[in-house]
Amino acid sequence: MKHIINLIMALFCLLAVGQVSAQVDVRVQPVRGEFLLGENVQIKVKITNFTDQALVLANTPDRPWLHFTVTRSGTSHPMAPKVIPVFDKIVVHPGSGHELTFNLRPYFHFTTAGSFRVVATIRMN
Repeated sequence: MKHIINLIMALFCLLAVGQVSAQVDVRVQPVRGEFLLGENVQIKVKITNFTDQALVLANTPDRPWLHFTVTRSGTSHPMAPKVIPVFDKIVVHPGSGHELTFNLRPYFHFTTAGSFRVVATIRMN
């Protein structure tokens, strides 16, 4: 009986954790699905702040606040960047969002046409 109660409590905890929502939401959307060789690879990044405090995103001496991981469709290894991009500081106010558009072509070696998967990671100080 004790094991059944522990199992029910563990299940309840898992269900409770599943209901937690993120306080900061980051979404990446490509401007288009397919890109030609030599063409700009543009994406939109939307950051939404669900907290009650302003979200200040700024670079530190060792890392930028925004990092992209790009993977070519059909492969599992991320592409190596040409350079690590550094972006201006932004402030996302409580309960609002900030949308940015980026061209990834200067930062990565896009040597073929095709589809790409992009993950944007933000680092909060």
